[in-house]
Amino acid sequence: MSGDRLMFKKKILFISDRDGMDRRSDAVFGLVSGMDRDRFQPVFLDLSDGVMAGRMERAEIDVAKIEINPELMNLKEGVFFRPSGLIDIYRSLPVIGRAAALMKETKPAAVYTASALSHIVGAVAGRLAGVKVVWHFRDYIRPPMSLVFTSAALWGPSKIVCNTNLSAGQFGNSSRVVVVPDGVDMEIVRTRRRWESVRDALGAPLDARVVCAAPSSADFDTADIFMEAAALTLEKTSNIHFIFAADFYSSSEMVKEDVEAVAEDIGIAEHVTVAQVRDDRYDIIDTSDVYVCASCSRDSDALEALDAMALGKPIVATRCGAIPELIRHGESGIIIPPGNSAAMAGALVEMLENPDVTKVFGDNAADAVRERHMMDSHIRRIEDILWRL
Repeated sequence: MSGDRLMFKKKILFISDRDGMDRRSDAVFGLVSGMDRDRFQPVFLDLSDGVMAGRMERAEIDVAKIEINPELMNLKEGVFFRPSGLIDIYRSLPVIGRAAALMKETKPAAVYTASALSHIVGAVAGRLAGVKVVWHFRDYIRPPMSLVFTSAALWGPSKIVCNTNLSAGQFGNSSRVVVVPDGVDMEIVRTRRRWESVRDALGAPLDARVVCAAPSSADFDTADIFMEAAALTLEKTSNIHFIFAADFYSSSEMVKEDVEAVAEDIGIAEHVTVAQVRDDRYDIIDTSDVYVCASCSRDSDALEALDAMALGKPIVATRCGAIPELIRHGESGIIIPPGNSAAMAGALVEMLENPDVTKVFGDNAADAVRERHMMDSHIRRIEDILWRL
């Protein structure tokens, strides 16, 4: 590569409506803030009213904002991907116009989108402004909204970066689709509070073995199955405490009090902590001895499983979504059928009663992250895609 070319910086406009407090926000922030500033000039277009803009500014990333309908700002991925999302796409037309005007004014070399709303805004605005668009796609979408996104993919983005083979499979065998596994920022993972203080804050006994679930999205099925499995596990082994931690503020499916009521109804409330999780997700996961992914949804992106693996936690997980792409059954964890609380309890008892095996699972999980999911490698692969556009 010539010296002259190295002097040229590609301006990349990143668009996201993540609020800056969840796992996907961490993934976006890690990518944008970790880019090579000698080759790229990242600019972040914030479509939310959360803390993401502040995080970017503290990392010395240029931030742009455009006026957006408050109803659109409060959309969550699960809502947007329902049939009613067609209405929300219509509502986003003014945002698309403003984004296109911003692109014409700032002249980025490419636009990089990382959420449902930003995919639509970026694809249409990019076409209007004559700017190449890259989608970073983590979702599995059900019909009829899947038809909207796969159709848009035919003419909108120049590249579609998918985090798993599951998400990539939705777009067929298109040469524009590339799989880049998610990255984990190990600096964030390593900077943990002492687990004793975390357990104390959560009401988990220091001498107990702790089983934790911290799903990236909260739903009743996940909570119910976890609680049922907890009750069955407690019948077979003792001195166990269970933590169910979720971002209840952003969930339209359930609230913290509902989950606590489930634990109370089945008589295990004294063995369970239900916690609101925001930026302390890694601390909560780190205090556990075994981590559980209880999802029953095919669209699970398993990002929380990746965090637990990075922290060296053995995992019990359902065979849903992208989980089988991350976890090797019998090597880094135990994979069970979805929706089966008895199977989950059996796997938990097996792990809790065999600490030597459990340690091997945890070590293997951490090794898998170091081999395939380091943030630096993730960023370099995406930089290569952007440079070649």
